[in-house]
Amino acid sequence: MFLNFVTNLLLERGFYTEPKVEELVKAIREAESEVSRWREACELEVEAGQREVEVRDQLVSFIHYSKLEHLLSKPIQTNITNKRYCLQSDSGSKVRG
Repeated sequence: MFLNFVTNLLLERGFYTEPKVEELVKAIREAESEVSRWREACELEVEAGQREVEVRDQLVSFIHYSKLEHLLSKPIQTNITNKRYCLQSDSGSKVRG
């Protein structure tokens, strides 16, 4: 539609002869085809990026859950006088919270 409009406009105004217009039309079609290929490639890249973000988010959630599960598996000792909670670390030292 746009291409026909441009073609007719150029011919009506007498700026280009018929062969020149045909060359321009061919160049425009090739450019449109190239734009279409690039658009598709960009859309595929966006989809791949979204999948990577989803995988990363799942991995981060798993790591956080694993750390939380590890902390909850340790015995909690309370110090009544200070009303502080302590976690027993693997080395035997107390970690205060």
